[in-house]
Amino acid sequence: MLLTMLFNDNLTWSPTHELIFIFSYFAYFRNVIAHILVIERINATLSFRKYERSRGPCFTFGWLFFVNLLTFGTVYGTSTTSSTTFINLCFWAIMFVLAIIELIAIRSLRKYNDKIYTRRSFINATLSERYQLAENIRTTKQLIPILAIHFFNIALGTFVNWTIYYQAFGPITTGMFAYQLFNQIYMLIIAFTSFLIELTMIL
Repeated sequence: MLLTMLFNDNLTWSPTHELIFIFSYFAYFRNVIAHILVIERINATLSFRKYERSRGPCFTFGWLFFVNLLTFGTVYGTSTTSSTTFINLCFWAIMFVLAIIELIAIRSLRKYNDKIYTRRSFINATLSERYQLAENIRTTKQLIPILAIHFFNIALGTFVNWTIYYQAFGPITTGMFAYQLFNQIYMLIIAFTSFLIELTMIL
């Protein structure tokens, strides 16, 4: 979308409905999947002694089905009307609260795993238990910057949607250019921060 704006020399260019649907689907999918990552780490932390032996395909197929179903329902429900309807705003508000909870939860999990790993009684743990706990610590450390950027994206998206909903720049009919430019700046920031999420996963 950004390349299209540059090639057309039109900062207020709006994508087609189909392109918005595709973009929104993958954006919402990534937002929802963050919840699954935190749930999986909570499960791995609470059952670290048997987690390595209890993993199976059921959880993977289950969350894939759930996330795709929830994502499709959300995108379809919000894309059939205006992107700033009250229903969509409520979704962003819920995602914002969940992002805060996830960030707090993952930091708490890291401290909890570090505390267990340094206990004197854990010295006699099996090799499998020590490996799983070390894996929990490594994964939570990796997820903290990812969820921090995720929280920033959600907070920014919530701010942008509520700003447009309450028409902070005046009536949309008379301030269309300002709103379109505001939205394109938001998309540019999201594109950069989304790249940072992928980069932190690789590093």
